[in-house]
Amino acid sequence: MLPKGLAGRVLTIGCAYKNPKGGVANVMNLYSRLIFPKFHCVKNSDGRYGFLGKLCVAVFAYIKVALLLMFDRGLAIVHIHTASNNSFRRSAYFVRLTSFFHRKVVLHMHGGGFKDYYSNNAEFVLSILDRCDCLVVLTESWKAFFEDITHCPHIEVVENPIPHPRFLPKLGNDTRLHLLFLGKVCREKGIFDVLEVLSKDIPFYSERVCLHIAGLGLVDELLKTVKEHGLNDMVVYEGWVSGDRKAYLLSNADVYILPSYAEGLPVSILEAMSYGLFIIASNVGGIPEVIGENGVIFPPKDLCSIDAALRKVLLDYAYLNRGKEASLREASLYYPENISVKLQLVYEKLLNS
Repeated sequence: MLPKGLAGRVLTIGCAYKNPKGGVANVMNLYSRLIFPKFHCVKNSDGRYGFLGKLCVAVFAYIKVALLLMFDRGLAIVHIHTASNNSFRRSAYFVRLTSFFHRKVVLHMHGGGFKDYYSNNAEFVLSILDRCDCLVVLTESWKAFFEDITHCPHIEVVENPIPHPRFLPKLGNDTRLHLLFLGKVCREKGIFDVLEVLSKDIPFYSERVCLHIAGLGLVDELLKTVKEHGLNDMVVYEGWVSGDRKAYLLSNADVYILPSYAEGLPVSILEAMSYGLFIIASNVGGIPEVIGENGVIFPPKDLCSIDAALRKVLLDYAYLNRGKEASLREASLYYPENISVKLQLVYEKLLNS
């Protein structure tokens, strides 16, 4: 964990995180439990509410942060977690406010769709980025992107943390290859592409594969697609999972699959690696930087590549097992004790500049 004295000088701003149901919320939850000895946080959004509720949360947060900046002289750094679209626009108010009170601004960039957002809002985005003292990004490729577009003096790579795995025993003697998808059920995550691949050769896949899908979103459409394509015997919808159920699914899976159309660096992939899962994923965002011998990557929407990857792991168990062993080795880089060191260096560099 961070030293208590240093952590006490940092205020975090971001979405509601205590019962996370999204990527940024999950990262903040891990920071609160595993990185900070005491997590001083003001939430500026909460997905449980409608428009007026969300507006009230944001306004209250703005007032609270203004008062803290005005009266807490020990507060030196404001660390803002953000993504694209409304998240970035909301964060912009807090960047300006923090800059006005002459505190150090750390803007932590999440979300794989930021390049598209920037291309449509370049002037506004740059006006905010250039006010920051430090940008925290998830991979070297994202660092290169932001170095090309902004004059922010510090751009630092701090990967998302993952907890140490909690392996739970397997139940039963199912010999099928168990695939796992954790995330929002939507077209953009590519899960419907996987269903289409399975449906094109049911005789081959039906007795070899079991796909577990966990997450919220287009659930009715998902279940309808499974039924219409005759996939009920090989697809299990798990709903939203956390705690023991999530640990059980990760412990019992062989392959983690995420053929997403856009990503930053998904925590779900890092968690899957910590459980020794082979990774099948699209080559978007920072994913190519963590996938080598431990998996296979391919262009998004490429159904032929998904099919080829599945057949390879099904028919070559030596290849599968080498990948699973590589995942276990690589995952240690993202454990909290290593991420804490990186974040501490970022904060200390800011305080000394």
